[in-house]
Amino acid sequence: MTAPWEGQLGYVTTVAVRYADHVVGEEGSATEAAGERKATGCWADTRQRSVTLEVDIEPTTVQGVSGPVVGTRAWTPETQDWQGDVRRAKGGVLGSQDVDVCR
Repeated sequence: MTAPWEGQLGYVTTVAVRYADHVVGEEGSATEAAGERKATGCWADTRQRSVTLEVDIEPTTVQGVSGPVVGTRAWTPETQDWQGDVRRAKGGVLGSQDVDVCR
């Protein structure tokens, strides 16, 4: 995901479907997301034909390629079922330079 306000990040923002130590169905606010340090973007999937997930986003200052820039924090306010491991997400910001490999 790329937002029009983002500076040169060196990665693409990934939606965090789960922050560490949260359980499926748990609600999380913007303030809580901003304090998180580990997350996963690996959603566990569904057997439904279609699904709609709410995603909250907000601009935030992050370390970019050449210093601080505006980036994006993106998360599902309701913790989703996930797969795979959590990884570093400073300030609740999750990003990828390549594909996310989920088990």
